[in-house]
Amino acid sequence: MRETAAPSKGACGSPDVFAKASQVAGNLDVPIRPKVVDPFQVNRGGTVGDKFDKLVELGKLAEQHQYEALRQSYSADVRGWSPSYDFEGIESWLVLLAEQNDPFSDIETLNHLVAETDDAVVNEWTWAATHTETGKPLSMKGLSVFEFSGGKIASFRQYFDMAAVMAQFA
Repeated sequence: MRETAAPSKGACGSPDVFAKASQVAGNLDVPIRPKVVDPFQVNRGGTVGDKFDKLVELGKLAEQHQYEALRQSYSADVRGWSPSYDFEGIESWLVLLAEQNDPFSDIETLNHLVAETDDAVVNEWTWAATHTETGKPLSMKGLSVFEFSGGKIASFRQYFDMAAVMAQFA
């Protein structure tokens, strides 16, 4: 039976946020035991879970197009899925990440921790950038589920509305 912890007072979001996280992460074989903080502390150096902190750090490297620096944080056989890709292996991920980010400048991601367990993180995010060729701004909101094994990212799934993203190019 799955155990779900209730959020503490002052936690990130309402109990509805944790219900949503439990639904999204429903296929994880881990209980949702959130380590949470006020979401406004996340981007001001507040104390959050170690894995979430690492994800934010890795995101900054990706924003700066420093893909090779990410290699050591992913397992060699990492699996990833989103509406725009489905891959296996670190080499494939680094190529896909470059293809995804290289056409953009001024990339910025705002992350909010939803839940963190010993081996998983669920976070909501807003990604914004400028398309280098057209100068058009682009933004999207989404949710990611990261699973860890041996201290490295073993798999992740990212959920966002691809049609809304593509409409911004019209």
